Amino acid sequence: WFNSSTGVSAQGLARRIEGMSVSAATDLIAAYNKRFPSIQKFMLECVQNAQTFGYVETILGRRRHIPELKSPVLSQRNAGERMAINSVIQGSAADLIKIAMLNVHNRLRKENRPSKMLLQVHDELVFETPKSAVEDDSKIIREEMCRAMKLKVPLKVDIASGQNWQEGK
Repeated sequence: WFNSSTGVSAQGLARRIEGMSVSAATDLIAAYNKRFPSIQKFMLECVQNAQTFGYVETILGRRRHIPELKSPVLSQRNAGERMAINSVIQGSAADLIKIAMLNVHNRLRKENRPSKMLLQVHDELVFETPKSAVEDDSKIIREEMCRAMKLKVPLKVDIASGQNWQEGK
């Protein structure tokens, strides 16, 4: 996450954070990488797999080819490295939310619940639910989203309600 090939250099980080020097940004990046070494390892594996096979795969096996990694142009190769990492992370998140959506929809229909799924925005689902059903349907939604995939870490779901989307945030 914190290096020039994956998008943020010390210079770039210092420019983004008001009052931060390049030296302080360099120290922050080093501390981050020391604290979370497995993240750097994961990102390097994404890039290495893309270089070896020409593509990366999401958690459910969807593939994205990354021809930019073979470009003679350094900026395109760097973009390919970022694509390799982001495609695995964002594509896997998309896999997860799609499964959650199907599970929630099926359970709400099976139990004849009044909630209607209206919208998906990234990792967020928006429902239209009568006030009288918010508590019960929220429980169903949380349960189905949390068990959409078996991962090494638990899935956490935050739920909010309101008269409109803004109030629910």
